[in-house]
Amino acid sequence: MKNNTRFSICLLFLWMSMNFCLAAETYSQETFFTIESNNLTVKEVFNKIEKESEYIFFYLDNSVDLNRKVSVKARKEQVSKILDQIFEGTDTHYYISDRQIIISKDEKAAPVSLQQKGQTITGIVKDATGEPVIGANIVEKGTTNGTITDMNGQFTLTVNPKAVLQISYIGFNTLDMPVGNKSSLTIKLTEDTKALDEVVVVGYGVMRKSDLTGSVGSVKSDVIQKQAISSFDQGLQGKVAGVDISTAPGPGATQNVIIRGASSFGNNQPLYVVDGVPITNEQNRSGDDLNDQVDFGSGINALNPDDIADMTVLKGAAATALYGSRAANGVVMITTKSGQNTHGKVQVVYDGGYTISRVGRLPDEQTQFGQGWSGMSGGPNLHENGNWGAAYDGKDRVWGNIVDDEQLVKPYAYLKNRVRDFYDLGRNYKNALSLSGGTERTNYFVSLSQNSVDGVIPTSQDSYNRYTLATRGSHQAGKVKVSTSINVSAEKTKAVGSGQGASLHRSLYEIANDISIVDLKDYNNKFHNLDNYFTYYGTNPYYVLHENGAVQRKYKFFGKFQLDYDVLKELKATYRFGGDYETSRSDTHIAPTQITEGSNNDGYVTEVAGNYTEKRIVRMQLNHDFMLSYNHNFGEDLSLGVIAGFNANERKYSELSGSVNSIDVPGFYNLTNSRQPAVSEQYKSTRRLVGLYMNADLGFRDYLYLTLTARNDWSSTLPQKNNSYFYPGATLSFLLTDFLEKKGVNTGIVDFAKMRVAYGMTGNDADLYYVYDRFVAASSSNPGYPNVDDLTFPLNGVNSYSVSNRLGNSNLKPELTSEFEVGLEANFFKNRVGIDFSYYNRYTKDLIEVLPKDPSTGYTSQIGNLGDVRNQGFELTLNLTPVRLKDFEWRLSWNMSVNKNKVEKLDVDEVFLGGYGGAGIYAVEGKALGQFKIYGVQKAMVDGKECIVVDGAGMPLESVDQEYFGKDINEKYRMGMTNMFTWKGLSLFATLDYRHGGYIYSNTKDYMHWTGSGPETVYNDRKPFLVPNSVVSNGDGTYSENTVQVDPTALHTFYSNGNFRGAQEFIISRSYLKLRDAGVAYQLPKSWCSKLGLNGVRLSFNVSNILLWTPKENAYIDPETTTFGNDVSAKFGEFGANPSNESYSFGLNIAF
Repeated sequence: MKNNTRFSICLLFLWMSMNFCLAAETYSQETFFTIESNNLTVKEVFNKIEKESEYIFFYLDNSVDLNRKVSVKARKEQVSKILDQIFEGTDTHYYISDRQIIISKDEKAAPVSLQQKGQTITGIVKDATGEPVIGANIVEKGTTNGTITDMNGQFTLTVNPKAVLQISYIGFNTLDMPVGNKSSLTIKLTEDTKALDEVVVVGYGVMRKSDLTGSVGSVKSDVIQKQAISSFDQGLQGKVAGVDISTAPGPGATQNVIIRGASSFGNNQPLYVVDGVPITNEQNRSGDDLNDQVDFGSGINALNPDDIADMTVLKGAAATALYGSRAANGVVMITTKSGQNTHGKVQVVYDGGYTISRVGRLPDEQTQFGQGWSGMSGGPNLHENGNWGAAYDGKDRVWGNIVDDEQLVKPYAYLKNRVRDFYDLGRNYKNALSLSGGTERTNYFVSLSQNSVDGVIPTSQDSYNRYTLATRGSHQAGKVKVSTSINVSAEKTKAVGSGQGASLHRSLYEIANDISIVDLKDYNNKFHNLDNYFTYYGTNPYYVLHENGAVQRKYKFFGKFQLDYDVLKELKATYRFGGDYETSRSDTHIAPTQITEGSNNDGYVTEVAGNYTEKRIVRMQLNHDFMLSYNHNFGEDLSLGVIAGFNANERKYSELSGSVNSIDVPGFYNLTNSRQPAVSEQYKSTRRLVGLYMNADLGFRDYLYLTLTARNDWSSTLPQKNNSYFYPGATLSFLLTDFLEKKGVNTGIVDFAKMRVAYGMTGNDADLYYVYDRFVAASSSNPGYPNVDDLTFPLNGVNSYSVSNRLGNSNLKPELTSEFEVGLEANFFKNRVGIDFSYYNRYTKDLIEVLPKDPSTGYTSQIGNLGDVRNQGFELTLNLTPVRLKDFEWRLSWNMSVNKNKVEKLDVDEVFLGGYGGAGIYAVEGKALGQFKIYGVQKAMVDGKECIVVDGAGMPLESVDQEYFGKDINEKYRMGMTNMFTWKGLSLFATLDYRHGGYIYSNTKDYMHWTGSGPETVYNDRKPFLVPNSVVSNGDGTYSENTVQVDPTALHTFYSNGNFRGAQEFIISRSYLKLRDAGVAYQLPKSWCSKLGLNGVRLSFNVSNILLWTPKENAYIDPETTTFGNDVSAKFGEFGANPSNESYSFGLNIAF
C-alpha cells in the first residue's frame, strides 16, 4: 500500500509539473489590473502593465507622446478599459493582438503588424565558424522595432529606409550594420574578447567569471556534449585541477571524489548540488571489504548525463562557506538543461549511443612454469591450483580427475590471453529524448532516457539498467516567478562480488596458466562440476557466475519547487524547497555446495550451506531555503549585492535486513528457505542542520570586488553546548587590466589580468549518536555453559539491553577548517594564452575519530576530537589557442595540481583509516595522512650495513609487528591535458591524465604470488639462490652471514610471504598515465539539415581508458581500482577486484 501511495505521489508531481509548463503557454485574456494614480506618465502606466502581465507595447509612430501625464482609476479592470481612459479625447489608437499591444496615430494601421512600414529585410546570423546563431537580437537602431533569429539563425524584419540594424547576442560583440539598398544580409558575429565574462554558477547564485573572487573549476556544456559522457565523473576527470576522481570497476559503480586532499578521518566526499538543491549521494554496498564485496553505486547515478548543461567545482573554503558544514570538502554543482525562449516553438532533441567495452588492464603472468607444486607436475599434482610445477615442454599430458575411467588431455604449455578470453565484449545502449521550449516569460524542459549496460563479465551478472524522467519549468507572472524541477529514476544493478572465498576473482586465478578457462564453461560437465572439478582448492568460475548473485533495485525521486518574488526593483525574496527520496532493495546470495559421496572431491571440499540476505534502505532528505537578495548600484562607481538566508536540512535513513545462513532448497532464495530462523536487523536515524547565512558582494568601478560571507550552523549531532558554530569568509579580487584601461593605459598584449586573495572557514559536524551513551541489544560471549558459545537477546521470550561499549562524549566539538588562498588569472594575445594559478593553505582542527579506552572503565572506545591536518599546495591551469584561423582552431588546456598533506597534531599514536587486519593505512603525527603499515621482514645492522634476517632454511623472517616503511597513499602531483581541434563542424579531442606518486595495496599481486603466476615468481629461473645481504641470528644478539640458499621446492612459501620484502611487496605504485578519453564529433552543416527538415545533427565517436601506463612494479591492476568504499579508505587499494574496462562509443544527436 505504501509503495502504491509513493508511486501515486510521484505521478501527481509529474502531472502537475508537466501541466504547469504546458498550461503556461497560453496567456489568459482575462487579466485584470488595479491602477489608481493622478500623476503618472503614459510610459509609466505602460511599464506597470508590462511588469504585471505578459503584455508588450509596440509603437508604430514616434509622435506618440509617452511623457504625457494622465489620471488612471481602475480596480480589477481589463487592459482595454485602462487604455480607453488614457487615450480618450486624443488621436492615438491601440490594437490588441494576443499579448501584443500596438500604439499608433494611424487608425487604419494593420492590427497585427508589429514592424514599421518600409523595407523588408531577410538575413541570417552566423558565428565565426559559420554556425547559425539562434536567438540573436535584431533591432532597428533608435527604435523598439525588432525580432530575434529562429532555429536556423534566420530573421525577417521590415524597417525604415536608411535604417541601421543592431545585432547582439550573449558572448559576442554587438554589431551595427547599415541596411542600405540590400534586401538580404549575411551577418557574422565575433566573440567578445572579454571571454571571461561567461556566467559561472557559485553558491546561491551566478556571477560573471571576471567578477568571481573564489576558487572554482568548471566544465562547460560544449565540452560535455562533444565528449558524450555516460556518467558525470567522466566530464570532470583530468579537466579540473585539484580534483581526484576514481571509480570502482563495474557498471553503475560508485565514484570517489576528493578535492584538494583528504582533511578528515571520516567523510571526505564533496556535497553534490543539482540545480541549487543538495542531493543524497551515499554508496550502497553489500558484503564487506574482504568477502563478497558488491558496489551497487550511489545517488548521483540517478541523473541522466545527457541532461547536464555544465558542472562547477567549488574548491576553496571561502567559496563553499555558504553551503555550511556539508560543504567542508568542497561542492560539485551540476546545472541541468532548461527550456529557452523559442517563441512558442517546441524543440525536440534525441541523444542516442551505442558503446562496446572490453576488459582493460589484466595482470601480467609468468610464462615459464605450469600447474604443480614444489617443482613437480602431473601425477599427484593434477589437483593443484598453483603454477609451481615444472617448466613447460609443450607435450600433451593428462590433466584433471579421472571420471568414469576417462581423463582429459591437453598440451603442457602456457596459454596466452586465457583470462582475457574468458571475458566478453560489453554493450551499452542508451537513448534520450527531450522536449523544450518557451517564451519570454515561460520555459519548459522534459526528458526521458534509457540506459542499458551489460558488462564484460559473461552472463548478465554485471549489468546496469536505468530509466529516468525529468521535467523542469518556470513561469514569470508579474513580480512572481515559479520554478519546478522533478527527476525520477529507476535503476537495476546486478554485480559480481569481489574479495576472497568463492569469488570470481579467486576462481579465475586459482586456475593454472596452462588450463583453458573457457573450456570450463559447462559447469555441469562431469569433469568440471563440483564433484570432479580439477582442484578442490577452488571453484569453477562459471559456477560462481551462474549460481551466486547480487542484485539491487533502486528508485529515486528528487527535485525542487522555487518561488521568486520581486519585492522591489532591487530586492527579491526566494523560497526554495528541495526533496530527495531514495528507496532500494538488494538481494544477495551464495549458492550451497554439496559434494556427492564417493566423488573425487568428497572429503576434500568443505561444503557450504549457502546464504541469502535481503536488505531494504530508505533515504530521505528535505531542504528549505529562504533568501532575500538585494542589488543596487550607487552611481557608476559602486555596486552592492547582498544575499541573506535561512536554511533547514533534514536527513533520514532507514535500513531493514534479513538473512539466513543455510539454504534448504537449492536455487530458491527466500528468508523462509532455511533450516534456521532468519536473523533480522534494523537501523533508523534522523539528523538535522539549521543555518543562517549572508553573502555580500561589493564592486568598485568594475575592477575591485570584495566578497564577505558568514554562516552559523546548529547541528543535531553535536552536544547542545557545542552545536552552534560560526564560520566567516572574505575574498578580494582586483582586475588589473580594467583598472589600467580606466586610467587610459594601453595594456598591450595583456587582455585580462586579475589577482585574488581569500580567507574562509567551514565546519563539519559529527556522525550520528556520538554524544550520549546508548543502549544496545544485550549479548554474552562465551558464557561458560556446555555447548553454548554466545548468548544473544531476545532469549526464550525474554529481552534485554545493555549500555554500549562506546562511551558518549558531551564535549565533542565540530571539525573546523580554515583556508587561505591567493590566485592570479591572466589572458594574453587576444585571449589565445590564459593562465590560472592558485596557492592554498588549508588547516583542519579537532578531527573526529574513535579514541580507544581502557576496558577496565567498562567501555572500549569513545568518539573524540583527536587531531589536526594541514593540506597546502598549488593549482595551475594553462589554456592555449596555438592556431586560430577562419575555419580551423586548435585549443589546448593543461592543468597541474600539487598537494602536501600532513597530520599536524594527534592525541593518540595512530588512527586507523582503512584496510584489514593484515595491512592498513593510518594517520600518524608529523606524517602525511594514509601511511601504510604492514608486515615486512626482520632486519639487522651488521658492520654499518642493513641486512635481511633469514631462518635456517634461508627464508626471510617476517617482522614481529606490522611496521611503517615510508609509503603512503598521497600523490606528489597530478596533471591533465586536453587537446581540441575544430575545423568547421568537425571536432577532434583527447584528454591525458597523469598521476605521479602514492601507493596502493594489491591483493591481486599478493594472490598471484601465492599461486605462482606473478611475473616476479620466476626469479633466477626458480633455481636455488641466496637472499642478498642476508644474515642468520646467532641467538646472542650477533649475526653471521647466511650461506643457505632458498630451496626451489619451498618457493611457494617464499613468494606468498612477499619474497625479499615480506608483505610490503604488495604495496605498489599508484602512478599512471591514461588516455582518459578521445573522440571525434561532426556537426552536419545547417544547409544539409534544413533539407532533411532538421535543426541539427551531430555524430560522434569516443574512446575511454584505452591506453594505460604504470611503473614496472605494477603489472597487475588499474591503480584507480578499489574495493574499500568511496572515501579516504578507498585509497587503501583492492582486495580481489574485478578489472576495469575500456570503451568505444558511437553517438548520435538530432535536433528537430
